[in-house]
Amino acid sequence: MLKLKTLPLLQFTGLLLAALLTGCDSSDDEGDTYVQETVVIDAQPAIAAGAFSTYLGYQMGFESGDQVVASWIEDFTFRWGYEVTARIKVVTYAEPPEDGPSTEYRLLEILDTTEDEVGTTYLFDYVLLEGQPASGIFEVDEDNEGYYLFFGETFVCAEHLNCDQLADMSNDGGTISAQFEYLGQSDDRPTAIMLTEWN
Repeated sequence: MLKLKTLPLLQFTGLLLAALLTGCDSSDDEGDTYVQETVVIDAQPAIAAGAFSTYLGYQMGFESGDQVVASWIEDFTFRWGYEVTARIKVVTYAEPPEDGPSTEYRLLEILDTTEDEVGTTYLFDYVLLEGQPASGIFEVDEDNEGYYLFFGETFVCAEHLNCDQLADMSNDGGTISAQFEYLGQSDDRPTAIMLTEWN
């Protein structure tokens, strides 16, 4: 049976990580803490709110049941459609840089990987079409003819959709819902996902 995955739009990054961690493995003289955790990284990214814009991040489930959306996991390569169980190091800075996060995540080991079924759908039910500093939420992929980008992730447009129109209205404000379908990994195309519905 195919799965329908849904994620709300604004999921905050969980920078107050102390609330969800049960203990620290180590700390240094500057007060930074280092904790090893086992997490499940979802096969679908999540839209999250950063300090200056929204972004497409990695949703991690901790053994405690807490959920965190990270903008970056060092040494980890995300592949849409693959759920990954991993051991990571969580670094929390006592005095974070002004232009950087207070918490960083570093991949230590991949423990297990599970691929979604071809045809699995991923629903983003509240996509805000505004406010990106460099480009729109949706845009034409200039590096791959006939393809488009969703927060920088390449996708193919279903034949019945007008994705040029979607790219043109990408910073017009308002909200839409968007549904993608997993096509499976292939060397013959630059993406594993297809946009099947938006409204």
